[in-house]
Amino acid sequence: MSVLTFSVHKNTYSNAISCTIDDEHLSSPQDEQDDDTTNEPDEWEETEVPKCLGDIFQSVTGAIFLDSNKSFNTIWKIYYRMLKPFIEKFTTKVPKSPIPELLEREPETVKFEKPERLLDGRIRVTVEIIGKGRFKFKGVGRNYRITKNAAAKCALKNLRRLDLMKDLFFFNEKQKHISQIFILL
Repeated sequence: MSVLTFSVHKNTYSNAISCTIDDEHLSSPQDEQDDDTTNEPDEWEETEVPKCLGDIFQSVTGAIFLDSNKSFNTIWKIYYRMLKPFIEKFTTKVPKSPIPELLEREPETVKFEKPERLLDGRIRVTVEIIGKGRFKFKGVGRNYRITKNAAAKCALKNLRRLDLMKDLFFFNEKQKHISQIFILL
């Protein structure tokens, strides 16, 4: 397994563990609100898995590997039970990085603006999409990479919502047209 592949897996599994821990042990009524949005409707704040959680995951994996006489099957059996829901979810719908997904969807119309530093030290990045209208979406985070991902996620979510609204509108128009035809008959 290459270093890059291991890094991706480590981050994915750490994120899964982080979500599981948060859901089971650390949630409060205030946390149950939509964590993806800030006060502004078109601004997202991205969270990052703590590095120490990934390091713990990697250390435990190494300890299991050494204690089991270097058995990958033992590691798989232990982690599979814990990560089964996430593995099944990711195999049915492989997660894509939001920036390439946005650039594939709107190749000619996406422009990321220069980052701006907020008073609290966080960074805000705005992504502008000029195509079938002009849209601006903002991401907030503690570094540029996280912030750019947050802005792309916000843009994708809102573009999908816009597509759904268009589909519903055209469906309703078709229904009206069909009902008018039946009235004429």
